[in-house]
Amino acid sequence: MNMRTIKFRGKASHSGEWLFGYLINICGNYHILGKDDMREDGHHVAQDSDRPTWVDLETVGQFTGLHDKNGKKIFEGDVIKCGMRLYVCEFIEGGFEFRDLSDSKLILKAIVNTSCIIGNIHDNLELIKKGGQE
Repeated sequence: MNMRTIKFRGKASHSGEWLFGYLINICGNYHILGKDDMREDGHHVAQDSDRPTWVDLETVGQFTGLHDKNGKKIFEGDVIKCGMRLYVCEFIEGGFEFRDLSDSKLILKAIVNTSCIIGNIHDNLELIKKGGQE
C-alpha cells in the first residue's frame, strides 16, 4: 500500500526557526515534533527531547505531497514561480490549490513540477506585495 506523507511545518514561537514533523495540540498550544523528538513504546508516544517545539499557529502549513522541479517539498504557504508569474499554495475546500498572486486564477497541479519554490508568505511578504510578477 502506498501511504501519503502527512507532514507539517511551522515557525518556532521562541526562535522563528522552521520546524518540520507532526502537528499536535497540547492544552491549546501547537507543537511540531520531528521523528527524533519522539519515543514510541507501541501504545504511547512521548516527547524525547528538551528542545522547544511550540509554533505560531498562523505559520503552520501542511505538506502538499508535491515537489517543485528541484525536488523540494511544497508546503501550504509556499510561493512558486512558473514562467514569469508567482503563485501561492493554499488549502481550500479540502484540497491544495495554487493561486496566481496577480489575478487569483488557479494553475493545474500538473505544471507544479516545472515550477520552483522562491519563498513563502511568512518570510517573503515582498513577493505578495509585488502583485505576482517578478
